[in-house]
Amino acid sequence: MARTRKALPGRVDVAHLISAGVLASVCPRALIEEVLADTGKASQRERLLPAPAVVYYVMALALWREAPLEEVLRVVCEGLLRISAIVDAHFSLIVDG
Repeated sequence: MARTRKALPGRVDVAHLISAGVLASVCPRALIEEVLADTGKASQRERLLPAPAVVYYVMALALWREAPLEEVLRVVCEGLLRISAIVDAHFSLIVDG
């Protein structure tokens, strides 16, 4: 019997942002980059989807197993972009005073 395709919401809601935030706070990008470097799996070139983003994507796939791969990737990318924007804004407040 065929399964119905489950989709995540069209817009990233607070629950998904919290999940992306929890992933980023539990496993900061610096830690992920360190582990990738230690294992020899760090990116050699600039890519559209850098290695740390792939790690977050794999962790999110474990959280949302029923959702389509493309939906999980969309949520992760949007969550990381929002987290990056928040960190950049916070950093500019600290630097600019």
